[in-house]
Amino acid sequence: ILSVMFMTTEEYLKQRIKDLEDNVCNNSLPLSYRKNQAFALLNYRDDLRQAVLESVRSRRSSFEKHIEQ
Repeated sequence: ILSVMFMTTEEYLKQRIKDLEDNVCNNSLPLSYRKNQAFALLNYRDDLRQAVLESVRSRRSSFEKHIEQ
C-alpha cells in the first residue's frame, strides 16, 4: 500500500490494468467476477488514455511557456 503512494497516476493505472487483465484471464475465477473485471478494465484503459493525454498537454504547455520566455 505504501508503494502506491509514490506511484504516478499513469503508473497506478498501468498496474491496475495488468491486475485486471490477469483476473479476466484466470479461468479459476467465477465467470460473473471475470465479466465485472472486464468492464472495469475498459474503464481503466479509458482513464489511462485520459491521464496520458492530460500529461502530454501539461508538458507541452510548460514547454511552450518556457520557449516564450
